[in-house]
Amino acid sequence: MPAKNTIAVDLWDHAQDDYELGRMNARQIGERLGVSRQTVTREMVRRGAVKASRVAETVVELNAHLDRKAAERRRREKEREAAAWERAEETMSVIRLMMEAITQANRAGNVTLAKGVIAQAAACIGGPKKSLSLRL
Repeated sequence: MPAKNTIAVDLWDHAQDDYELGRMNARQIGERLGVSRQTVTREMVRRGAVKASRVAETVVELNAHLDRKAAERRRREKEREAAAWERAEETMSVIRLMMEAITQANRAGNVTLAKGVIAQAAACIGGPKKSLSLRL
C-alpha cells in the first residue's frame, strides 16, 4: 500500500468530504485510495474530520435533487396534458364540421351527400380510410 504522503492532498480532501458527508466509511476510502482503514482513520483524525458530521448537507442535496426531478416530471406531464387537450379540441372541431355536413345532407334528403366530408373527417381524426355509411 502506498504511504499516506504519496496520496495527493486533493484526493484526501475529497475523501474527507465523502467521510464527513456520510457517503463512504474508512474502509471504502481505504480501498479507493489503496491504503488501510487505519491509515484513513488516522488521517481523518489528524484533519479533525468527524464521520457523517455533514450528513445534513447530503440530505439537503438529495431533497433538492428530488424536488428538481419532481418539478421536471410535473412540467412534462403538463405539456403532455396540454397536447392531449389540443388534440381533443381539434378532434371535436372536425366532428362538429362532420355533424354539420350530415345534418345538412339529411335536410336535403340524402345523407350520402356527406360521405366525402365523413371520409375527410376520418382521415383528419386518424381513423382508417374506409367506406363509411350512415343510417339515420
